[in-house]
Amino acid sequence: MSRDPFWLARLTISLWVGSSALIALMRPDSLMAKTVLPSGALGGVALWGLVAVSLIGLLDNLMNDLLPRCSLRLAMRHRHTGFMAMSIALVLCAGVVAKHEGLSPLLLNYMLPAALAVWVSFLDVFARYKQ
Repeated sequence: MSRDPFWLARLTISLWVGSSALIALMRPDSLMAKTVLPSGALGGVALWGLVAVSLIGLLDNLMNDLLPRCSLRLAMRHRHTGFMAMSIALVLCAGVVAKHEGLSPLLLNYMLPAALAVWVSFLDVFARYKQ
């Protein structure tokens, strides 16, 4: 296992974001699909972007934290970039929902993991800077 204290937070964020985007893409009757997909191509691109970025986050977590013998230094040095991209895609989805629905409780499903991804990225970069 990793000595990195933030591996579980990164795993949770990646699973949370990936599963919510996949649910919206696979279940057209879900609330997320009803609010994001009617916006047209932008909603679909945002959801597929979330799936892609969450898969990158999962692969990073697997390679650098759970299998430390297979660690990729380049990926470890730039992992904050992937999680910041994930937070940007989440805010994009929140903007699509806000445009379509107005202020909705569904916005929390996008803004909470976005804020958590930014916070974990900041803590991770700060911890690496101190080393």
